Amino acid sequence: MADPISILGAAAAGSQIVELAATSLLKTIRFVKDLHDVPKRMAVVFQDVEKSTNHVHYIFSVMLQPGSKVFEQLDTAQFATLTQTASELRQAMDEVSMTLKPLLGPGDAENGKTARRFWRSVMCVKLEKSLKEKMHRIDWLGNEVSRQLGITTLELQAAADQKLDNISMIAQGDHTKLLDTLTTHDQNLRVALLNQHTTTTTHLKSIASTTRDAQRVMTETQGRLTSIGADLSRVAEDAAFIRRELATSDRGQELDRLPYQHMEDLLYRLAAETREPILRLRDELLSLLVGDIPELSATSQRTCSRIDGVDGTAVQQYARIQLMRYPASMAKASSGARYTPESTKRRCRCRTSYSVSDTTIWRLTFRTECRTDHRRDCPYAKDGYRFRAFSTKVALTPFLKGTLQCVIGATTGPGFWSMAPPLRYHGNVQRITSPLFQAFDQSPALCAKTVVPVRALGVDDVRRRGRMWFAVDGLLQNIPAFELRDIGYWEQFVIEWDTPSTELQLRSLVSRIRTELSHGRASGMEMDEQGHTILFDFVQLMLLLRGEWAKFESQLADLLDTVLSSGVDIAARSDTLGIGDPWYSSPGKPSTAWDFIFRDLRNSDMGSNYLESASFAFSRLFLHPSAHSDLMLSIPDACGNTLHSDQHLKRLLVQRHPEIAEGMDFDDFEMAVLRKSLPGVEHLVALELKKAQLLDRRHRPFDLTELALGWDIGLRYLVLAKYPVRRAVESACALQDHQSLSILLETPRDIFSAELFYSSSAALNSAVRWEDQRAFDTVVEELRRRRAWLKAMALRHVPRSRHKELGLNEEIMLDVTAEATYSHLKQVIAVPEALECWISPYYLARTHICLSTYFLEALYEGGFKAIDIPDNDDNTPLFQILTREILQPDFEWLPWFLSRGAKPERELRDPDDFRWPTMLFYLALAVRRRWMFTSIAPLLRACKKASVYVEAELHSVTDGCVCLCGSDGCLATHFIWRCNAHGCWCSFKFTADIVQYHPPLEKWVTAWNLSDESRELIYRELTRLELFERLGMAHTCCCRGRNSGRFEELVRERLDDDESSRLRDEDGELAMQLDDLLAQYNNARNAYGGSIESFWRKWWQVLDEILPPLLPIEACNTRLTGHQDPNSEEARELDRATAENRSAREEEALKRAGYVGPDFQDFRHVIRVHFSGRDWSPAHEDSGNEAWETCSSDTDSCASESAVEDWLDIAIRTGEHLHPPIMNTSTD
Repeated sequence: MADPISILGAAAAGSQIVELAATSLLKTIRFVKDLHDVPKRMAVVFQDVEKSTNHVHYIFSVMLQPGSKVFEQLDTAQFATLTQTASELRQAMDEVSMTLKPLLGPGDAENGKTARRFWRSVMCVKLEKSLKEKMHRIDWLGNEVSRQLGITTLELQAAADQKLDNISMIAQGDHTKLLDTLTTHDQNLRVALLNQHTTTTTHLKSIASTTRDAQRVMTETQGRLTSIGADLSRVAEDAAFIRRELATSDRGQELDRLPYQHMEDLLYRLAAETREPILRLRDELLSLLVGDIPELSATSQRTCSRIDGVDGTAVQQYARIQLMRYPASMAKASSGARYTPESTKRRCRCRTSYSVSDTTIWRLTFRTECRTDHRRDCPYAKDGYRFRAFSTKVALTPFLKGTLQCVIGATTGPGFWSMAPPLRYHGNVQRITSPLFQAFDQSPALCAKTVVPVRALGVDDVRRRGRMWFAVDGLLQNIPAFELRDIGYWEQFVIEWDTPSTELQLRSLVSRIRTELSHGRASGMEMDEQGHTILFDFVQLMLLLRGEWAKFESQLADLLDTVLSSGVDIAARSDTLGIGDPWYSSPGKPSTAWDFIFRDLRNSDMGSNYLESASFAFSRLFLHPSAHSDLMLSIPDACGNTLHSDQHLKRLLVQRHPEIAEGMDFDDFEMAVLRKSLPGVEHLVALELKKAQLLDRRHRPFDLTELALGWDIGLRYLVLAKYPVRRAVESACALQDHQSLSILLETPRDIFSAELFYSSSAALNSAVRWEDQRAFDTVVEELRRRRAWLKAMALRHVPRSRHKELGLNEEIMLDVTAEATYSHLKQVIAVPEALECWISPYYLARTHICLSTYFLEALYEGGFKAIDIPDNDDNTPLFQILTREILQPDFEWLPWFLSRGAKPERELRDPDDFRWPTMLFYLALAVRRRWMFTSIAPLLRACKKASVYVEAELHSVTDGCVCLCGSDGCLATHFIWRCNAHGCWCSFKFTADIVQYHPPLEKWVTAWNLSDESRELIYRELTRLELFERLGMAHTCCCRGRNSGRFEELVRERLDDDESSRLRDEDGELAMQLDDLLAQYNNARNAYGGSIESFWRKWWQVLDEILPPLLPIEACNTRLTGHQDPNSEEARELDRATAENRSAREEEALKRAGYVGPDFQDFRHVIRVHFSGRDWSPAHEDSGNEAWETCSSDTDSCASESAVEDWLDIAIRTGEHLHPPIMNTSTD
């Protein structure tokens, strides 16, 4: 029996076998099933492999190959990273390909062997797991490649964005540069166009002047052509005479063999040798006749012995013409021609004087007349005539047409006397009934009209205020022509004349006067109610025509001839001319009609027109036999008014009409220069040197060199004789006579010394004053020549050891060390007077308000590089011009000086020197004053240009004054904000509102481009100043002083310690209030946080509730009484009333704010309560500036109009001659 164990073992083994067989069967079934699915799975694997292969192929063949777009954008690192990952992916793909390669064989599709396909299926099953792992690796590497590509894409995009930003910035910079280039080109083009316009205008003026000169030359040429025939005949006679002389000489035998050119040269030389002695004889003969020289020279005596009839006649004719032109010379010559057994005595140069004084009471006029031929101290006084008379005139109108004059007087002379006629009768007519006067009155109204200029202040306002306005009575009855002449301010209604109508009316007027006279219906001796003759009416007509004389010269000449031939009394006198202008009236001193003509010469342009256009009037009147003596009496008195007002005009007057010079008692020397007599000048110069007289002779109305302008030979002789040239240089610049100017600069006198340079008539200053650039260049070149001369002398006489110290070794012009060199050289040798030229030429800015940068640039380019040389008062040229009048139109000199290295600050070595330390103080004061009257735009434009040369710290510099109005003194902006104690102009700007002060301050801050820190400092200090003045505290700084120096430079008075302590003790409580308000200001500013401008508006709105703003009379430090004595009772009363009004306004403000009662007696408590819990949030920040600007614009025009009104009121009340306000119509 079998062993159970064995049976069990066999059963177990059988079961195991069965289980194993079942398991194997299941696995076989599963394997077969897997074999069945292998083709599908392998197909999917092959598809994945194919996709991966294509992807890898695309990466390697397209993206990473040179020449592709991606390759061009990749850098080396990016390309290396992508290449490494792609290479690993490609290796993985190669491994998969090698694994799959055995599974493919040739002819598989045709073979059809089941066993082989089965085996390959079995191998696919075996390799499936391996393929999956490799495919997973391929997927990971593919994802890695994708990530690297994404990262590379982002890097490329970032790089592209950065490049785009760089390109954008470069393009923007190029755009800005292009705009700047276009702007610069546009500005250059504008400047070029402006220069071209100026040049064209100058050329046109030159062409017009040349045309006039050519026309004048043609006229003169036509006159000269008429004498050519006579000259040719005389030349023929001279040629015959010369030929005869040559025939008698040794050369006469060879005369026929001389070439024509040699013959012509010989004739010309002989003619010149013959003409020169005749010309000298002519000049000496005239000087001999008037007694300037005792006898003829030996040369002239020999010429007299050889002179023939033709030349003798010509010399005599010239002498007669000259004597007729100078009546005083003719009188001297005639007196000297009376030969007596004794030696002939020279006559004196006394002229007849006539004086008259009238006193009128109702219709009675009491007159005193006195006429003398000689002065009382003259040795010939006994030989002359004297007349003295006392008379009483009474007008008999309307009973009789005349005036009766009772005279008591006598005339005495050498050996006789006679009584004056006791009764005189003058015919008088009513102007409205006289045909002659009516003819003059009616004519202008038919050919003239008035043009009223547009002005802010009209005639209606003037008439309403009862100001001085005048109508042109009589002449223009039907024309509303008025002339306003107010205190320092005048407006004129211009009269326009119709040329054809005026010519017709003037001819008709001449015909009408002749008709009335010929029929006996009128007489030229008639006078109207005011004592006017028709000569007065003719003068009125000339004054109305003024610059139009040249158009009607022939008609006016006929009219004057008719008036003078009518028997008119040329010596008739009247108190007024008839024009309602006080200039044309002289109460108590009657004047002739022609006196008023000379009075109108007060204006240079007007006087030039008179002399150019009315020569006929002067010449005809002077040559009229009945007019000459009486007219000459009035010339000195009338012309005396223009002696100091217009020296150039008076010189032009005496040169055009030497008769006036004789009437004005010119001496022999001056008359010799006017006659251009070189022998006479030489004789008188030698006589003066012999008598050792002073050459300056201050009593002369003109320098001799000034009268010699245009006469080159005589001018050079006087210049080299060291006669003064200062005023002559000014006249030459005024006339643009550059030839005479060059001669004047040859003078051995000093013309560039410090004493003369500060005068307005110095050489450089004269050229700048008359804006003559050519003259300025000429003077600068002369200054350079004298500096070079000074340097050359220093190199010869100064020891070599000092050459380096004085800068003599340098090749540049002597400039900085010029003064030291001159001082040292003066100690060594006798330095010529002409070398006193060490002063800096830039000090010409001291005497000129409107200084063009052309002149400054001309000096700089001329070698004068040192522009900061101080004067004796340590003022540089920049500060010199800053201390000039600040209402000037142009400030372009400011950036020019700073750009050339001028310092905007100065060193004040003396602690007692209270001048302003920087230029900003002067400019700030200029801003305030210009803001009151005119535009501040030019000044701010200059400040903006100058801001690049000024340090920001300069705006925080104070003047160091000890006063609680400033933390450490006053800033420059204090002078924009507050009233200046001197030159108070607050009366013309009737506002003290913050609104009015803020616009110029804001424009100032903007122009200088100040930082936020500087703005905070300025506004904080101005807040302190405004609070100080609102509290009524007393200044201990410059606000207390009065100007005792230059107009703009405030010289402050220093208070002693006791006075300062007393004022501080009195203001002790106010000082604590000031500290409380400033503390509240700082807290509010910190809480606000917005812009300082908008904060300021809100701050003052809050403060105004308890401390009202200042009124104009309260803000003005001189209480609007700059024209009154501050110590007068009226000034003290006004000060007291102002203080009381201020207290009342403060109490009213506190009452409105609700701070009333015993709890609010302490103002410091009011301050704490008023500002506690205040909301300082910056709401509506932007609207603040707009509100200020709008208020400023609205109040500006109102203030300007009220300024004029107040100016008129002050002028009426005080009678002072104040300068009028300028209307601020600008919005700058």
